[in-house]
Order: sequence, then C-alpha cells, then structure tokens
Amino acid sequence: MAEDDSSYDLVFGNDDSDGEFEGFSADNIDENYRRRTPEYEADEFGGDRDLDSDLRFNWTHEVSDPLVPAFIGDSGFTVEIERDATPIDYFSLFMKDTDYDMIATETNRYYSQICAMKEPSRCSRMHLWYGTCGPEIRKFLGMTILMGLVDKPVLCAYWSTDSLDSTPEFAAMMQRDRFMNLLSYFHLNDTLAPDRNQELEELRPTGL
Repeated sequence: MAEDDSSYDLVFGNDDSDGEFEGFSADNIDENYRRRTPEYEADEFGGDRDLDSDLRFNWTHEVSDPLVPAFIGDSGFTVEIERDATPIDYFSLFMKDTDYDMIATETNRYYSQICAMKEPSRCSRMHLWYGTCGPEIRKFLGMTILMGLVDKPVLCAYWSTDSLDSTPEFAAMMQRDRFMNLLSYFHLNDTLAPDRNQELEELRPTGL
C-alpha cells in the first residue's frame, strides 16, 4: 500500500494535510505537468520556405489570382447530336473508330519493341500474346471504365469465380490473361520515335 501511496504522491503531490480535499488548483496542475514532462531543446528549423526546389520553381506563400488566358474559341457543341443520345454516343464524339485502330497499332508495335529488347521467361504471359485490333481495344477501354464503377481490392478479383464476389461479366468479355497482356503493352504512340521530347507527346495522336 505504501508503494501505491508513493506513486499517488508522485503524480498528484502530497502536502501531508488530512483536511478536506478541495480540488486541484491551476498551480498544482502546472507543477505536476513540469514534474512529469521532460524539456527538450527545439531544433533550429526555419520551415520549407528556403528550400532550393521552392526557390528554383518560384513557389511562394503569397496567395494571388492565377493567370488564366482568356478563352477565345467557340463554346457549345460543334457537332449535331440527338436529344435522346446515350452516354456512349457522347463518348464516341471523342473516340473515333480510327482512334481505336491507332491504339491497336501502337500497342502491337510496343509489344514487338519489348520482345526485341528482352527474352521473356518460360512462364511469362508474353508467350500468350497475339496481335490486337481496334474493336478489342474498344472493349478493353470499356472494361477499364467499368472497373471504376465496380470497386475491387485487386485487379485479378474481377475474374474471381467465388460466388460471394464474382462479376462474371468481365470473364464473359475477355479472359484475364488477355486483359493483363493488353494492360502491359497498351500504348498511344511510338516509344522510340525521335520526337519524344515533350511530356504530352504520348497523347498527341489521339488529339486528347
């Protein structure tokens, strides 16, 4: 019991008074905090205001209005579309059949470039590859968009046969290994093209 009393005294203090307890004062609380809390010297750190990267890119803590160029084009639709058009009709305004064909060509090209640079392992999925085409790329992109609506923890779970979380529509549209192959070699432009010196050059052929 004596040990318990000493622990109590260490935390709450003890003035050896047997009078009625009237609560802790602010001074008691401050003194107890100082007794139990060690003091550390603060590191000299001036924040990230003077980091070289911030100075190089002219970052500032000052808030100012962004400089947005004025829009000088024609707003609104520039094509005719039915009032009862479906979402795929609107999507088709941005992605034409020729775009799918172009992506298929570049995807096939990229696979050939990879094969020329390295020898696939014996169990590699590369051995299952065969050339793709525009309609298959269209299906691949549709499945990719659908995956954004049906959330699963890992990619292969979309082909799960477990009755509790199966989504048989994905397996009905495309085999898992085929989808993985297309995902691995999906390309919009020639990786070895000499004009690949701009960050958005990859998207230029699609006009996006």
